[in-house]
Amino acid sequence: MSPINTSEALARTHSSMFARCHLCKILWYFVIGAVFGCIFETTLTLLRTGQFSRRVGLMYGPFNTIYGIGAVVLYLTLGWKEASARWSQVAAVFLAGAIVCSTLEYAASWLQEEAFGTKSWDYSNQPLNINGRVCLLSFAVWGGLSVAWVWWVQPFFERLILLIPIRLGIPLTAVVFALLLLDVGITVAAIIRWGERVEAIPNASNWARWLDAHYPDSVMRSTFPNMRFLN
Repeated sequence: MSPINTSEALARTHSSMFARCHLCKILWYFVIGAVFGCIFETTLTLLRTGQFSRRVGLMYGPFNTIYGIGAVVLYLTLGWKEASARWSQVAAVFLAGAIVCSTLEYAASWLQEEAFGTKSWDYSNQPLNINGRVCLLSFAVWGGLSVAWVWWVQPFFERLILLIPIRLGIPLTAVVFALLLLDVGITVAAIIRWGERVEAIPNASNWARWLDAHYPDSVMRSTFPNMRFLN
């Protein structure tokens, strides 16, 4: 039996444990995946360019949101399966994770363009790319990360979650969820207002003026250095 299933079995025997709250676990896996994604992308950027630049998806915190969503999707689709060391199963997880996460990456790129008129990555110069949104290299990276998640990352955190009592875990999760919602709301508003400034739309409301004062172009470019407006 895999470490994942072992943890799940233990969780079922601890009715008072925080580990039984699957909605809470989904939120924490988003946080874990988003933080790991930020570390991963920042490290790659440092190795590639020699410059330190946080690769985040929200205004506050070390969160790369697409990796957080990917972690949740992997948890829901692959994280419950019994894992063995057979190469056939490793290959199956690699392929399934690569397909699922590449689909997610494509959808995220399309949604960003449609919602905000911006683009944060472009694989047009990479071989075997699809509309510059995904490519063979990103497909392989997602597959490798999926294997690491199923065999090592999720089992490790499953066991940590078992140690959290529900009287602490539920309130803590509620606070983190509220802060994340606030972070998402501020991020969306700041990006929308950034786009309005690019189009020379005046700050006709107090809310727009507050956003201009707290999240000017310099702050937005520093937070999202890879984001480009399409128009």
